[in-house]
Amino acid sequence: MEKFRLKELVHKYQESWQRIVGILSEMLDTEVALINSVEGDELEVLQKDDPEDYFKLKDPYDLSDVYCEGVIKNREMLEIKNADENETWADYEGAKMGLISYLGFPLFDPNDKIVGTICVEDTSERSFTEREKDLLRQFKEMIENQLKQLRLTDRLEENIERGRQLHSQFLPEKLPLRKDIIPGARYQAADRLGGDFYDLIELEDKMVFYVSDVSGHDLSSSLLNIFLKETVNSYLLHQREADEYLRPPHMLEYINNRFSEEGFPADYFICLTIGIIDLNSFEVTLSNGGMSVPPFIVHENGEISVFSCQGLPITVFEEGDYSQCVKKLQPGDTLHCHTDGLTEQENETGRRFTEKKLQRTARDAAGKDVERTLDAIYDNFNAFRGEKEVQDDLTSLVLRRS
Repeated sequence: MEKFRLKELVHKYQESWQRIVGILSEMLDTEVALINSVEGDELEVLQKDDPEDYFKLKDPYDLSDVYCEGVIKNREMLEIKNADENETWADYEGAKMGLISYLGFPLFDPNDKIVGTICVEDTSERSFTEREKDLLRQFKEMIENQLKQLRLTDRLEENIERGRQLHSQFLPEKLPLRKDIIPGARYQAADRLGGDFYDLIELEDKMVFYVSDVSGHDLSSSLLNIFLKETVNSYLLHQREADEYLRPPHMLEYINNRFSEEGFPADYFICLTIGIIDLNSFEVTLSNGGMSVPPFIVHENGEISVFSCQGLPITVFEEGDYSQCVKKLQPGDTLHCHTDGLTEQENETGRRFTEKKLQRTARDAAGKDVERTLDAIYDNFNAFRGEKEVQDDLTSLVLRRS
């Protein structure tokens, strides 16, 4: 159960709470308006409108010496019209200071525990009107709503952190180490939770690879990427006996069917490039399910070959009609797969990085190893955007034939 200590929240709500006590003091025309923290047998004044400085901020008061004790004991509003007329209140701090009238409410945390009080005190006898009581009650509820919002925010932060950890755990820790096909990857989330994903899987004489961009940048995006990884793994495990099971269109159809069966909301989708490299012939067979940046090969001489096949994203609405493209990796060629976080990034003048700029940068890096190729792309990208924040996730997977 979360513990709420008002004294630890003053810095977060200082401006709001100071405004509250100022309004109360003015609207109710009282000498003092206070927001207090209560812990155990101690009360501490956190915010005050108190021109005569009756109370000291952050000095602990014995709860049994202040009017707020009655609020805490009874868990409800307390009104004192004239403390001088009641021996019960004669020895209380307020009465000794000449503050003989009081109106206060308890402040409850989201767990229904009293964590403080909000009150006004005055030097003259007062019979507070229902309108005045209602005003104080509204400010009490405002503070309690702030605590509820804080709990919701904390829980959301916890969920986001769990999602971030899940996403990180499902990204490949290491890329396959081979002498003939050398992979390299970069991933950078725009927010704490990313919507991009990539993976490489070796199967005997084949290498399966995919890059995805899913809807959202919240917990749902992490769950979609987990779904994708497990669905691809399930396909590779259970469809081995099917004819031509290692065909990207078949894999996309399988993912699309599973996606529909899971009953995801209509606004969820997955954009996905999936490909297979034959490690004997070095043919690359590839299908595109909705990725706006088509994969391409940069040949050692700097020429570029684009995989032009297109298809619909993975959604709940309809089965996609997926085609495939086949190209061969020659020695020194580099296969590029990038999400649109690179190409749609704007700089400070509103211009975009664009596919042409991405391909031109990749072409200028022809012949370099995968790490230097990625360095060249991301150095150019960062120089282009300048001080402009990264607007979307950035994901790149490159594979070079040695």
